[in-house]
Amino acid sequence: MSEITRNELGHILPGQRSLNPLGRPKAGSSFKDIIAWKMAQSADGTEKSTKQAIIEKITELAMDGREWACIFVADRLEGKVSVPVEVGQRKSPLEGVPDEEIIAALDYIKQQRIAQKTDG
Repeated sequence: MSEITRNELGHILPGQRSLNPLGRPKAGSSFKDIIAWKMAQSADGTEKSTKQAIIEKITELAMDGREWACIFVADRLEGKVSVPVEVGQRKSPLEGVPDEEIIAALDYIKQQRIAQKTDG
């Protein structure tokens, strides 16, 4: 096998052999495609698809009071509840404290840790 030649940025130079000789995988071979295909199939030989059978079962469980099933159905019918997020600068808990006090406090903590290491 021949060595792949690259430029200074690591890009393969034109005229080189492909690093993926088989190309992109064919449609239908991904996990998502296989599940979608299976969901469209008949459930137990009936006219219902597997997807319809699952939806009926989840709805039945929700009607029986299963909390997770109720939440699942509500999320799909109404959408998930949005949570407001505050955007902007948060104030520092040290805002307004003079630098000298902060430095003194840090020095005190440092000395306490040093004392703990020598004692323990």
